[in-house]
Amino acid sequence: MSYFTESSRWISAPQILVSRHSKQAGTLFFRKKYLLESGSPLPVVIRFCGLGIGELYFNGEKISAGFLDPAPSVYDKHAYFREYQVTLQPGENVFGVILGNGMYNLIADDFWQFHSAPWRDFPKMIFDMRNASNDEVLLVSDSSWRMTTDTPVFFNSWHGGEFYDARKEIPGWLETDFDDSSWQQAAVKPGPGGELIPEIAPAAQIVNSFAVVDTIAPLVYDLGRIITGWVKITVRGEAGSQITLKYSDHLSPENEFTQVDLGQFIPGTEVQTDRYILRGSRGKESWHPRFVYHAFQYVQIAVSGNAEIVAVEAMEVHTGFEKISRISCGHDIMQKLYHASLASYSGNFVGIPTDCPHREKNGWTADAAFAAESGLFSFDAAASYRRYVQAIADCQRDSGQLPGIVPSGGWGYNYGSGPVWDAAFWMIPELLYIHTGDAEVFIRHYEGIKKHFAFLGTLAEDNIIRFGLGDHNSPFPDRAVPEEFVCTAFYALEADALSRFAAYCNKIADQEEFSRRGKEIRASLLKHHPARPEPSAWAIYAALGIETEENIRKIAGFFRDNGGKAEFGIVGAGIIPRLLAEAGHVDLAFHILTQQEYPGFGNWIIRGATTLWEYWDGAFSRNHIMFGDIISWLMRYPAGIRPDWENPGLQKLHLKPLFPAQLQNFSAQYRHKSGMLTLSWQKKDDGIALEIDSPAVGCVEYDSTVFVLQCGINHIFIPVTKA
Repeated sequence: MSYFTESSRWISAPQILVSRHSKQAGTLFFRKKYLLESGSPLPVVIRFCGLGIGELYFNGEKISAGFLDPAPSVYDKHAYFREYQVTLQPGENVFGVILGNGMYNLIADDFWQFHSAPWRDFPKMIFDMRNASNDEVLLVSDSSWRMTTDTPVFFNSWHGGEFYDARKEIPGWLETDFDDSSWQQAAVKPGPGGELIPEIAPAAQIVNSFAVVDTIAPLVYDLGRIITGWVKITVRGEAGSQITLKYSDHLSPENEFTQVDLGQFIPGTEVQTDRYILRGSRGKESWHPRFVYHAFQYVQIAVSGNAEIVAVEAMEVHTGFEKISRISCGHDIMQKLYHASLASYSGNFVGIPTDCPHREKNGWTADAAFAAESGLFSFDAAASYRRYVQAIADCQRDSGQLPGIVPSGGWGYNYGSGPVWDAAFWMIPELLYIHTGDAEVFIRHYEGIKKHFAFLGTLAEDNIIRFGLGDHNSPFPDRAVPEEFVCTAFYALEADALSRFAAYCNKIADQEEFSRRGKEIRASLLKHHPARPEPSAWAIYAALGIETEENIRKIAGFFRDNGGKAEFGIVGAGIIPRLLAEAGHVDLAFHILTQQEYPGFGNWIIRGATTLWEYWDGAFSRNHIMFGDIISWLMRYPAGIRPDWENPGLQKLHLKPLFPAQLQNFSAQYRHKSGMLTLSWQKKDDGIALEIDSPAVGCVEYDSTVFVLQCGINHIFIPVTKA
């Protein structure tokens, strides 16, 4: 289906100005007037895509959604447009467009080779305007549009920053009477190569802002917590004076500002650095970047020339999905972990789910998969995940192979992938079904997931796969479960998922085949790894249904003996606390999540973490989401909200709350398909008092006792005998 008329053209700067490999890194301005001869206002529908980042203006006002839009995609497979409705006024109307580079035109030579991606080109746009009442085409993008590259944003780099020269601002360029005769004609160019489809996910938004006043040194500001976004500065001074802003998520061991490690994969680039050159007006000047984002707690500001800083304001930016839950408990470490998880999740979702929002900004698939349920419990993120799964499919090779990062410009197929990371292709569609009841995503991608499973078969010897990452970032690598063990286990889990998908789609032969393959892979795993000594291995065996009770007994004994220290990587982190809670060890699971010795999540908190870290010792990134299952754990166990394959979207409201000894009270809100569920409980001398405001009839189950829930407010008392 074509959403644009045949006369709509992709347009960009003339070839004489730029080439595919040009390092020219500024923005492009476009404008076009439209004369409405009718004496009455006319509602119109506009479809617009600006790559890499496009801002659309109408009669001087920005009408495009949010910021940093569209989100990155596999541009030579799919490019996303948005639709807008505006009303033309009688007489002349004017449209303006600003294009930035984004991930479409990576300026720096980066480790992941996006600078040589097959789609890479100078920014371009396409525009289509029609009468809202009869679909008559009124205006399209073509060579009659005027454009200029001589703009205030003279540099914008996805991994670097944005440089803005206020002396080059173009007053009135968005007004109808502006003289654009000195501008050049736009040039018709090839598109990015991908199908143009409607954008289904919300754009990034400024979700919060606050003044920054605390300093740790002259002009080094401390926000008090890590955020994703940028700083807005208000300054005054002489024309040509320059303000340089550098951003970082941590300080040096000497408590000095540093950007060490942030640029290790983008050599020769000033990472997380913005510049503003004053226009020199007598009054105040305010500015913030619009074509890049950063992750930071600390901002170093340098002033060159005769200028002064009047105010510094932090602006928090992430995908503008709606928050659908809230959790509160009376435990300081767990409450801070909850907020750190929320901050890492949202800060790592600026259009796509990423591993970290500063050093890489890459869509690492395991990070996306292991944090997806926490995200679906917290935000209305389903549309963003549907878009991301499509990007995974767009990266799939004909052989079925997937890369470790999505989107990918060609890097990551032979490192950083494998069954654990590739699991995002089946885990996220299954989670979407479990949380929303929507099976469309796994139905649409069923054949692609099958192809991927067949590809894994080409890597297997006696069903054992020795390619791919495993229980990544275990604190003691010499004691970590072998990668081949984890990869083979996820090979079996993918067979299980495909069996469920096939059953849903009534593909009986496929269901039987995948069920058989899952059993065969388990048998091979036991044959080659009959008795592993690692807690993550016991957890994986238990998750596979292999000697579940015995393996959980081993897990519980191990963590009681070691004081609950986190001797696992990202796979174990997502499985072990869940298994323990479900097997009656909720107190131990809570202790593992909150104990304060190294290694542990609670250790991060007492060391000042406000987001989740990449490494247990705090090295490298201080904002990573790959350990991000804590919100899911809180929702599933203390709140007792457990959507699953048999009860997708909580079609039946069946709550199974657990009551860790470390908590005296707990409350949660969660909006699902039936409405907003509010739950709170408090421990009394002789039991637990629950208050549940239910949007639907349901039940609460505890220790084999079932309490009926009516629609509305319910008061339930669960007698508990003290040991």
